[in-house]
Amino acid sequence: MNANRPSLDHNTGLTTSRFRMQAFRLRPIMKQGTAASLPETWRHYPSVEEARAGAKLMYHNDRVLRVMVVSDSDGSFVEWIER
Repeated sequence: MNANRPSLDHNTGLTTSRFRMQAFRLRPIMKQGTAASLPETWRHYPSVEEARAGAKLMYHNDRVLRVMVVSDSDGSFVEWIER
């Protein structure tokens, strides 16, 4: 991949260059309780791919209904990660 040319991420439909210099966080929607006990909630992910891997770990907890990826800088929505 050319660093100066954006490429399309087929999972999100967004260009990867938009996310190259950002960090991401996971925001779970819980069935019951809060997400504070989940370590993946507090971690900063350097890429969307690593955030997706963290979401898979979150889904091992039965209380997690859905997980969204947000940008760490301003908290803007990036994508939903389904089970």
